[in-house]
Formats: sequence, C-alpha cells, structure tokens
Amino acid sequence: VQRNVELVVKFKDDSKIKDIVEAFWRDPAAAKARFGTWSANRAEFAGLRLDRVTYSNELVLVLKDGGAPAERAAAIRDAVKKLGAAPDISYAEQQATLAQPGGQ
Repeated sequence: VQRNVELVVKFKDDSKIKDIVEAFWRDPAAAKARFGTWSANRAEFAGLRLDRVTYSNELVLVLKDGGAPAERAAAIRDAVKKLGAAPDISYAEQQATLAQPGGQ
C-alpha cells in the first residue's frame, strides 16, 4: 500500500474555478485539462495536477510526477507554502491517503 499525498485547496471566491468544478461533475477528464490550461499561468500550481473536486468546491491536487518519497514530501510542503501565500486562496492543506491496490 502506497501513501498518496493530496493538497486540498479552497478559493476565497469559487467563481474563479466555477467552470472547472462544474465541468468535473460532467466530464472529469475535460475538467482536468481545463485546470491544466487555467493553472499554466499561475506559478504556485506548477508541478500539480487536478485529481478531483469535493462537494464543497475544493480542488484536490496531486503532484504531476512521482519521484522519491523525500522529494515528494518536500515538493508538497513547498506547494502548500506557495498556495497558502496566494491572495485568492482561502487555504491549502496537505492530506495523506492510503492508495489501495487496484484503485479505489
């Protein structure tokens, strides 16, 4: 069993990501692509990709690349710091989940 580290990000104004959130419930792949395009101009999202959206309009992000566990931990801490400093983000919290073999 592998530990996946996720970042839960909540914006102060959900309208900034409304199209991504709404698209996710219809077509997760399209929402993930839209997030990739939208986040390309925001350095604090570098190295992160959208994994899913919560019912309270939080974005759940994961690292794009694997890497060694120590590198992933440092990358996540760095991302939390950058996202937490962004003026339009309410919070960015690290959350660890256990990856189950075979998916969910």
